[in-house]
Amino acid sequence: EAERIETGWDVLTERTLAAGAALPAAHRDAYFQLVEYPVVASANLNKLYIATARNRLYAAQGRATANAQAAEVARLFARDAELARIYEQDIAGGKWIHMMSQTRFGYTGWQQPEKNIVPETKTIVIPAKAAMGVAVEGDTNAWPGADGQATLPPRDRFDTNPRSIEVFNRGIARFSYTAKPAESWLRVHPAAGEIAEQTRLRVDVDWNRVPAGEHIGHVIVRGSDGRKVRVEVPVVNPARHEAIKGFVESDGHIVIEAQHYSRAIAPPGGDWKTIPNLGRTLSGVMSWPVTAAAQLPGGDTARLEYPIHLSQAGAFELRVVLSPTLDFQHRGGLRYAVSIDDEAPQIVTMKSDPTPGHADFFAWERAVRDSVYVAVSRHCIEKAGAHTLKLWRVDSGTVFQRIELVRDKGQKSYLGPPESAQR
Repeated sequence: EAERIETGWDVLTERTLAAGAALPAAHRDAYFQLVEYPVVASANLNKLYIATARNRLYAAQGRATANAQAAEVARLFARDAELARIYEQDIAGGKWIHMMSQTRFGYTGWQQPEKNIVPETKTIVIPAKAAMGVAVEGDTNAWPGADGQATLPPRDRFDTNPRSIEVFNRGIARFSYTAKPAESWLRVHPAAGEIAEQTRLRVDVDWNRVPAGEHIGHVIVRGSDGRKVRVEVPVVNPARHEAIKGFVESDGHIVIEAQHYSRAIAPPGGDWKTIPNLGRTLSGVMSWPVTAAAQLPGGDTARLEYPIHLSQAGAFELRVVLSPTLDFQHRGGLRYAVSIDDEAPQIVTMKSDPTPGHADFFAWERAVRDSVYVAVSRHCIEKAGAHTLKLWRVDSGTVFQRIELVRDKGQKSYLGPPESAQR
């Protein structure tokens, strides 16, 4: 997830710098003040906190690159100060002196610290001799040394994201490695190489060679230092997968961007509108007009429909990510409804209130801080297979961003998993 954030900032920074370079010199100061500095400084801040997290993870795993990440944190911290200096002294003849002097690193609460404080990092003693380490996606442990089995997150043929293994050095001297699948349907790239610091291995599956059902494959990683790690690769190849349609459940969840509905039933005299780039991931979808009266769900009233395919029957949690719209209709919270197939729509209320002391004040505060309100309903479906998920309009002003169907709570995440495959 941190890499998704970092990549997004890299793309935005590249576009920003390219646009600035194309401007006449007379416009450069204004562009730096209003566009370039906010983008580049924010990207730098995000990179600093990601490097801090990597440093702490790598130090715990004993990676030799932990110290390089600590140095990167220090470099980015200094870069922030340099960007502020450029803003205050190098543009517009020093017109904006002290405008960027408010502290922005080291907050532990709402009150600013006295000065910027670089995040705490960890340095480790790196032995001269090479020592292979292995980490797998989705796990903070590292092998050899960690308890338990190194296991990649489960994958099925509808999951388009390859799994990854990282081979890293715990020493200074180089070593070589090989990564060999135990099953003919597994592929690893690069399957061999030399490690100075670390490298990421891509683990793919040849689904045409995997028998139907659940299986556990293995990748054996060997280092020239004599160490060996066996990584489990769980896979699921559904029978009769050709007939599966809709957004497909994978690894215990289905994720849908709200704008990717298959059918939209508009409110009387109204419409559904997609608002590009609103929200955390893609867009927002809302009914129009926003002044329309509330309407109880059911029958042929306004709704969005999404085809889904469940891998198993049972209970799940349905999280609808909403924009944190204020309750301008004064009904105790804006409402929508949700149903699966022909079940009675379940009304869900966005319970947030900006009034200090109100029972829902902290929910409003959290929604504003996170820029989203995550509403939750619970459902139980008696059979696996194809179903239709319906989001019903109740109150106008409700803005849908995405839908997340999750079993067993799922892995904690800020953005949520990437959108599920649609067949």
